[in-house]
Amino acid sequence: MIASALIRVVEFICSVLTAGARVTALRNKHFDLATSIQYVENTLNTQVTLDGYDFRFAVDENLWQLNQSAIVDCNAIYDKVGTFVNKFHDGTKSMSVWQSTHVGFHLLRHGLDIATFHENMQQSKSNMFSTMCICTN
Repeated sequence: MIASALIRVVEFICSVLTAGARVTALRNKHFDLATSIQYVENTLNTQVTLDGYDFRFAVDENLWQLNQSAIVDCNAIYDKVGTFVNKFHDGTKSMSVWQSTHVGFHLLRHGLDIATFHENMQQSKSNMFSTMCICTN
């Protein structure tokens, strides 16, 4: 019983000490996802012609819709992660001890959510790029 309580205290202290870095890492992935979405949208919306032929008309409509769906999914995940991260810190300055303690507690409590966000962002980004590659090749 004492060992279990001690483990929880150590986990909490570690969570507090790494809170800033964990929020920054999540913010960086969040920014990376936004950049990726913008890149894919720009690539797909740019009229690419080869000898006067627009490639977008050669892509199957279902495939085009799949790509648009992947972009919508990425935007939805982007919004969820943004809402989650902005609850804790606005990213403008370093966190005070109180903020780190508060954020550390919530990050410990929402550890599964954070892992899911990382996984969902990576999977959505991969899906979006895969469908873009199929559409543009």
